[in-house]
Amino acid sequence: MWFLGSHCFDLVRHLSGQEVVSVYAVGQKRLMAECGLDTFDSVQSLLTMADGSSWVVENSWVLPEGFPKDNDGRIDILCEATYIRSTSQHRGLEITTPGMTLTPNSYFINYRNGIASGFGIDPINDFVHSVRHKAPYPVTAMDGLAVSRICEAVHRSLESGKPERPIKP
Repeated sequence: MWFLGSHCFDLVRHLSGQEVVSVYAVGQKRLMAECGLDTFDSVQSLLTMADGSSWVVENSWVLPEGFPKDNDGRIDILCEATYIRSTSQHRGLEITTPGMTLTPNSYFINYRNGIASGFGIDPINDFVHSVRHKAPYPVTAMDGLAVSRICEAVHRSLESGKPERPIKP
């Protein structure tokens, strides 16, 4: 959960503007265990937010051998009158040849006019800008702590088989 899930939980908090009040998680262990790794193949976490909304987050280490990239990020948000879907599968570009399909990561880092940008580098640029200009950074230590507490609650739920609450400060 710490490597994959933390980013997803952070995104849920950001998009919803809400805090997680309850977590229920289930997981599967098989393929990673067969490789000698004591970790989950995948974990499904149901997050209940302070406003009563719920979000399902699935994290998995397992993708088919021929999958064209090493991860598959997507988000679906279904509301009363709105449905938003985003997938990183094709990353805006897909190239298929007789031997393979490639999905170059053209949005992670780009160079325009000699300046690096993109969602992989923008947070670093924002941090450097904040330090140089003594400006507040949009993400705080409390945000990181909240996400860590969600990860802990997921692990507790996996062990207990019951919903768990993130520990409050």
